[in-house]
Amino acid sequence: MSSPSVDMQLLAARIDRLERQNRWLKLIGGAATACVLVVLLAGAGPKSNSGPLVIRAANGDYAQLNAEGLTVYDKHGVERGFFGLTDAETGEVHLYDSGGNRRMSLFVSHQPEISLLNTGGSHVIDIFVGKDTGEPELDLNGPTGQERVTLNGSKLPYLRERDGSGNVRGYIGMYTDGSAGAFLKTADGTITWQAPASK
Repeated sequence: MSSPSVDMQLLAARIDRLERQNRWLKLIGGAATACVLVVLLAGAGPKSNSGPLVIRAANGDYAQLNAEGLTVYDKHGVERGFFGLTDAETGEVHLYDSGGNRRMSLFVSHQPEISLLNTGGSHVIDIFVGKDTGEPELDLNGPTGQERVTLNGSKLPYLRERDGSGNVRGYIGMYTDGSAGAFLKTADGTITWQAPASK
């Protein structure tokens, strides 16, 4: 029979050997897993001659992702949304109805703009920062896109109403000389009401 100290030494040596083998197995397993992942990712990665990445839903809707952005289609192949960049400065979001007509747009740049459109594609509501003035503005437009009501938040704020022919029919706000006022006009430009009374 061996002594207890010899048995302990043999047991300690055996544990050391098992721990070394376990470390090597972990290292080999980790390296093999990394190799498999690299091969899978290289095979699934973008190729210079490949088309857009297509993602399909169970109901038939799908999306395409490419360098310009993400385009979403319904199961009938009608474009329903676009999220992306049109140039280095402008991010865009467009939403379309079931007929493929653009109904809402959001442009994000140094001059952000939100537009809601009717089925004919005319801008019904525009909210934007003016390209020339840099001031916020809200436009409510007629069915063919003509300006009908404008609310401008500039240093000289105003609310202006136009008729279907584009004639200014009503105004309340600041004038360029810094005074405030309001007026109503007929289609031919005749002032029917004004405050202050003379301007």
